[in-house]
Parts: sequence; structure tokens; C-alpha cells
Amino acid sequence: MRKTLIFSLFSIMLSFILPYALPPVQAECPARPRLDVFYCKQNNYFLTSLSEQLHQQADAFAIDLHEHIASGNLDHQFQSISTHINEPSLPLAVNIIDVSFGNALIDLAMANGKPLIFFNCTPDPLVMQKYPKAFYVGSDSAQSGALQAEILLDFMAEHPSIDRDKDKVLGLVLIKGQRQHQSTALRTTAALERLQRAERSALIIYEANGDWTKSSGEYIMREAIAEAELKHHPIEAVLCNNDEMALGALQVLQEKGYNLPHGSIENFIPLLGIDGLPQAQQALQEGTMLGTIRQDISGIAALMLALAHELACGNSAPQQLHSIKNADKYFLLPFSPQDKIITPHFAVNTAAQAAPTIDSP
Repeated sequence: MRKTLIFSLFSIMLSFILPYALPPVQAECPARPRLDVFYCKQNNYFLTSLSEQLHQQADAFAIDLHEHIASGNLDHQFQSISTHINEPSLPLAVNIIDVSFGNALIDLAMANGKPLIFFNCTPDPLVMQKYPKAFYVGSDSAQSGALQAEILLDFMAEHPSIDRDKDKVLGLVLIKGQRQHQSTALRTTAALERLQRAERSALIIYEANGDWTKSSGEYIMREAIAEAELKHHPIEAVLCNNDEMALGALQVLQEKGYNLPHGSIENFIPLLGIDGLPQAQQALQEGTMLGTIRQDISGIAALMLALAHELACGNSAPQQLHSIKNADKYFLLPFSPQDKIITPHFAVNTAAQAAPTIDSP
């Protein structure tokens, strides 16, 4: 109901704006273009680190940076963007709270001639295509999911005892991000497809969507353990769409006697995340997580600032920016093999022994 009211107000507002909207006049490149960055919130490592990188690099790109944090409140983000849409800033960078808000936001930007740079979360591609000045900057989410699966496949080849019930079927738990977030489907699907290409049979014991937070990972892991008991199949690996949720899952596993610091392979369940959080890297050093995929947050910030400067100067988005191709309005930073971070704890193969199931620590 609230969302319907917001969109209705947005439509009324646009009915007044659109008839009088004039195309932007860009006589020359501003000496120091202003970039307004709108965050849904800043309560996680990725967004906080991105903000730090934007501040550190803004001077190098001659960008006057202004940030706005909605604290997860769609009304607040709507009001903030509406307030700043007429200010002399080109363009706007938006970490959108709700992707269904994307269509109305793009209409508003079109009415005011404002280029948009979406980051971290993007509206539907069909919505993006309606406005030539709407772009997305981020990392290749599908590639990060495939790299997760590669770490897991290598580990299983090195440690066949991970197949706890010797049925050659991987008992898998999937802790996913928000349902509407594009990275959720891309990371999960790519990981499962990579396992399938390796002819590794998998039984999804439990899967659920969280909200990228540690607490949601903890909750889903508890539910997964209860489901494993009902299905009488051991949990043999846990894939998480990010490190925060993986750390929540880790807490639950440790309560059950698994994945303890510097523990044995017999009581270790492969647990993987994405982002390369410092806490996750510490868990890798302690042998409590199997791996993570490090995000190049500095590279994402540089791409955002470089694109913002091009657009602020009235230029079209280049076909290539910092060696990253413009893939139909999406600038996706690829991962490298060095972005796979793996625990050194089980580097040397140990004798294969029967491992306990998760419901019998």
C-alpha cells in the first residue's frame, strides 16, 4: 500500500515536470563536476568500503562528491532524489532500495536530463534500455558464483571424505541474497551450472533468501540444519551469496561443533562466501571457512568516477572505460584468479576418514 502511494505521488509529480522539462545544456566540461551518490544504506562492508574509495579517489577524477544515505527507507530515498534532481549535478549515482522503483526513477531522470549510474543493484534490463543515459557499474556476479564452485570442486577432489555418506551426491545448502537483487540469481545459477558441468551431482537440502546480513545467514543456517535432519541427508557444503551471510552461517555451524578454529577435516563443512571481508579472510586463516571471492571495490569506485566525469562533460558513455567494455550499458569488472582466496588450513591432504553428519556432532 505504501509503495503504491509513493509511485502514485511520483506519477503526479512527473505529470507536472514532463511538460516543462528541457534538454540539458552542456556548454563545456565543468572544472569540477558534482556527483550525488545515493545509498540505500551503509551498514555493510561493501557499501562502506565503496564510500571510502569514492572519497579517496574523487580528487583524482576532479569530482565534487556528495553522499546521501536513505537508511533502507524508500520514502527517504525518493524524497532525497527528488530534492536533488534539479541541482546542477551530472549525473546521479544510485544504489536503489527497491528495483521496482527503477522505472519511476528513470522517468524522473529523463524528465530532467540527468544521467544515472546505478551501482550494487540494477533495475530490470528492459527498464534500463528505455533511457540512453542510464548505466550500471559493478562486478561480474555470475563469474564470482562460478569461482565459488571451482574452489569447492578443487577441495572435494583433494578431500573426498567430504562426501560424508559416500553416495556421490553433494548435500548443498544455498544461502542467497535478496530475491529481487540481480546478483542473487546470477551468483547462485552460475555456481550450480559450474558444478553441473563438472558432473558433480548435488542435492539442494535447503535454500532461502536472506538480506545480505549476518543475522539472516544465521537464521537460514538454523533452518537448513532442521531440514537436513528431516531429509536424513548430511550437509556437505554451504554456498553463500556474500561473506556477511557466510559468517552468520559459520556461527551456527560452530555451535554444532563444526568449523572450529584450526580444527580437523572430519569436522569441517566447506563454507564459501563472496566479497573478501576482513572477517572472512580471518576465518580462512583459522580454517573455519573454505573460501571467498574478493571484490575489487577500488576498481568499481574508479569506474563510477570515470563514467561520471565523462557524462558530466556531456560525452556519450565510451565503448571502453579503464579497459572494461561497455556491455550494452553495463560496465562489469571481471574477477581474476587472484581474487579467489582459499584457506591454507587444509592445503595438505589428510587421510580420508568417515566424517560425522551435521545432526550428530
